[in-house]
Amino acid sequence: MDRLQSFSKLSKVSKIKPTVNLIIGFIGFVLIFVFIALHLYYLPSTSGCDNTNKELSFFMYGGLTCFILLAIYIIAIDKYENNALTYILFFIFTLSLMIGFFKFIRCNKSNDQVSLYLTKYPFIQRVLEHYKKRSLDNIPINRCKTYHNGTYYPANDIRCDVSTCKESDSTCDMENGAKVVDFYIAASNQSCSFQIAGGNYVSEEMLRAVLVGGARLIDIDLYTNITNAGAYPIVKSEWGKRKALNSVCFERCLEVILEEAFKRHKLNDPLFLHLNIKDYNLEMIDRAADFIVDAFPTNILLDPSFHYERGQPITGGEGKYSEQPICNFYNKVIIIVSGNCKHTKLDELVNMHTKYGTIKQATIIDWEDAKTPDDPSEFITENMTRFTIVRPNPYNLNTNPQDSWTYGCQAHLMNYGNMGNIMNLHDAFFSTTSLVMKDIILQKSREEVGETKEAVAWDQSDK
Repeated sequence: MDRLQSFSKLSKVSKIKPTVNLIIGFIGFVLIFVFIALHLYYLPSTSGCDNTNKELSFFMYGGLTCFILLAIYIIAIDKYENNALTYILFFIFTLSLMIGFFKFIRCNKSNDQVSLYLTKYPFIQRVLEHYKKRSLDNIPINRCKTYHNGTYYPANDIRCDVSTCKESDSTCDMENGAKVVDFYIAASNQSCSFQIAGGNYVSEEMLRAVLVGGARLIDIDLYTNITNAGAYPIVKSEWGKRKALNSVCFERCLEVILEEAFKRHKLNDPLFLHLNIKDYNLEMIDRAADFIVDAFPTNILLDPSFHYERGQPITGGEGKYSEQPICNFYNKVIIIVSGNCKHTKLDELVNMHTKYGTIKQATIIDWEDAKTPDDPSEFITENMTRFTIVRPNPYNLNTNPQDSWTYGCQAHLMNYGNMGNIMNLHDAFFSTTSLVMKDIILQKSREEVGETKEAVAWDQSDK
């Protein structure tokens, strides 16, 4: 009798109470939802990893499915009678969760897999197709001969009449031709970057979409990647103080720029390449310069006479007509740098710097400063000779470019992946060309241009 009572007590101790089952099940379901949320938050990372880790994905999703089905069976049918099922449930859940977190960590560390997946990401493909249709009618401004010879200024006519423009008539008047600072330029912010649910990512295909969309100012953030072979330049981005969850090779970005900006399309407008150096690493910066020289033919890069410090200034020079005419830079890359690149190979290639240089040729400012300048009149005057880049606020996908255009800022950086109303306004402004001439009132005074043209016309009438 005593033995039977003892056995009965032991059986009661080993019996798992329904409340314990409920607690285990509840915790399991909560962890599953948290786990799924994490995977959705890092969607491209896990999706890119799925293609090369199919076994891990199969066991993870299969284990979670078994857990859910078994939990439903225990609650609805078994009524917590079979303790073995509870232990099996707990084992399945623990195992699948361990496999899932292993895959999760592996995916986030697998940059190549993520980048490969993003090249075919549906969002980027939709953006690319959108801009392919939109940019069909774009024309290069080298067909606008009035811009080359400067006759637009005394005529007070900034239109580019394609019907009267001939590509063969491209005489570049070094004195009276329209200057680089006389144009608004379709400009992209962090050109490889795009934001989707859960994070900030970069892709060379997004850069391609931006170029196809007509952007002629490309904005790239350069970081250092330390490998066994040394320090290499990589492209990342930062939005809302959150860095991109992956990176792309700077060398590959240059290849895409060459393909889309100079080879594949007939546009030969100058391309402004803005490099924002985030890490001052001599080896990385030197290697970035080597990549640029190797990627672009010598006829695309500017010669040393346009060095930002020792050469003739592209913008911001002294004298009435010292700024360079834009027709001098067709089929050329103008390299603009923000950040320290002193004592590096890259420094020898820089044409405009936003901080260094004997002449202030370029500057980069926040949208708030461009929207409400301290002295509007002085700000307009400065933008007549200086190249101004306006960056959107850190937490804004896009800001209204009309605010900065009003004061003559040449490049208002836009996030091409955010195709909202503000981006539509920007696209409408650059609907036919990637460079739009500023109003005469926002350009540097050239009274002598008018006097020269009148004198020529008077001489011809005498003859």
